[in-house]
Amino acid sequence: MKRMYRRELLLVSAVAAMGGCSTLKSTIRGGNDIDRYSLLSPPWISPTVANGVVIIGRFSRLRGISNELDSEEWKTYVSEIAGKPESTAGNVFVTGYSGRTAKIYALNPADGSIEWERDVSNEQIYPPVQDPCNPETLLVRTASSLHAITTDAQELWTVTGLPQETKIKPELTNELTPNADEDFYYVPSAAEAMAIDRTSREIVWRVPVDEPWAPPVPGEDRVFVPAGGLGFLAVEKATGEILWNSKEVLQDTPVEIYSSRRRPIVGDNAVYANVGEYHVSFSKDGEVNWTADLGAGIHSGPVSFGDANYVSGEHLYEIDKRTGEKRVIIRGLDTPLTPTVSNECLFVSGRKTLYKYAP
Repeated sequence: MKRMYRRELLLVSAVAAMGGCSTLKSTIRGGNDIDRYSLLSPPWISPTVANGVVIIGRFSRLRGISNELDSEEWKTYVSEIAGKPESTAGNVFVTGYSGRTAKIYALNPADGSIEWERDVSNEQIYPPVQDPCNPETLLVRTASSLHAITTDAQELWTVTGLPQETKIKPELTNELTPNADEDFYYVPSAAEAMAIDRTSREIVWRVPVDEPWAPPVPGEDRVFVPAGGLGFLAVEKATGEILWNSKEVLQDTPVEIYSSRRRPIVGDNAVYANVGEYHVSFSKDGEVNWTADLGAGIHSGPVSFGDANYVSGEHLYEIDKRTGEKRVIIRGLDTPLTPTVSNECLFVSGRKTLYKYAP
């Protein structure tokens, strides 16, 4: 299998060098297919799948690739892309910059045409995300504000006075979005993670963090916070009181670095988070179920698909949720971009290759 994979990579590289693209298919052990679409340069954003099109982008260009990874459907230029687009209400929404102005665009996923665009602020802007309690509202974080914008371009409200953010690479801001549930909006920043009351839009609690790349994730009566260099935290939802910290509960495990910057997965019976060089399964009370060594380097946030979690980094890893057993699905991926699950398939961008994997 390794020899076949290398031959395919050589073919992809040769086609890219000639300025074209190609699609290749291989089968890994167990009968699972992997499709590959060669790219001329590394994408900045995790794939977004909408209307049968896989959307990737770099600088100011967005590209729509067919779901089968056999053709480019369209190409659209916007301002400098700020992060992963969001698909909701029949359109695809992406934020970016035009000079000093931060903007949001609505694109038609069928042909990439721009349906509308709106100025948001003159500050740093992050990717939009759908409000899980209102599918027709987008939450957009700028350097010092949180904006609610409807899918037809109307601004509903703005919360100002949030801690100023600093600009980081777009490939690391794909998960740096707000989050929400029926009670709060959850907003990450470089130094604090905050819960904002949905009704009053006042800040209810703040938790110290150290440059995370993802927001807090709620789970019933507690919230799980990637706190960057300060570890991975579980806090009381109503008050923000810290209940446990990965630095404490991982003392007797192989984990030696306790930083946690990526979005965790909150399941019914466990919480899964990247901590240092490990992917870790915790009980919601902080007991460690298992640890899976991912090796050195920057890893994406995990995504859940069936009985496994998937994390990209030097390779694409599949980790069994029950046992923590790990296997490599795609070697030489070399990307911090988080995989995307859609239509019973997993899409992930490598350095110069877009992959589609059917577990």
